[in-house]
Amino acid sequence: KLKAEMWLATCGIPNIIFRSTGIYGPRDHDYFLMFQAIGRGFDFSVGLRKQLLSFIYVEDLARAVFDALEKAPAGETYNVAEPRAYTQAEFRVIASEAMGRKGVIPVRMPLWAVRIVSAVAEKWGVARGKPSTLNRDKFNIMRQRNWAVDVSKAREAFGFSPQTDLREGVRHTVEWYKKEGWL
Repeated sequence: KLKAEMWLATCGIPNIIFRSTGIYGPRDHDYFLMFQAIGRGFDFSVGLRKQLLSFIYVEDLARAVFDALEKAPAGETYNVAEPRAYTQAEFRVIASEAMGRKGVIPVRMPLWAVRIVSAVAEKWGVARGKPSTLNRDKFNIMRQRNWAVDVSKAREAFGFSPQTDLREGVRHTVEWYKKEGWL
């Protein structure tokens, strides 16, 4: 991603860069795995220290793209996410409530173990000819402790204001997964 941003800065093509955090919603496969695990009564998290997570519902991201194309100057970079961050425990509670699940056991995995599992899963995916959701790139993302972002620049430039908070977005997402037979 950084290489793409650097290339865009030198290529002369007008652009607007979005740095979005956890994008979730119907059809998403990455967060689906988390919902699936929580639905089975387990919440797997990475690292033993508290992690702050920020999210954006896919429809809010799509709306932001169109708003930026209409109003934002080219050559700018914007953080887009819901303006508040959540802990893994808050996400677990929101997801379990949306699925009607009462008891969920948090399972915290140390970073060293997740690094090994990610490398093995990536190699297994290559051997099968199917990319693995868990890989070394995903590990580098998951190991970060603070994903809270400041969205004020996007708010000022093109009126960015997500319409869907995490609780509502998770509810919509879980409903879609259930309707489509994913959960």
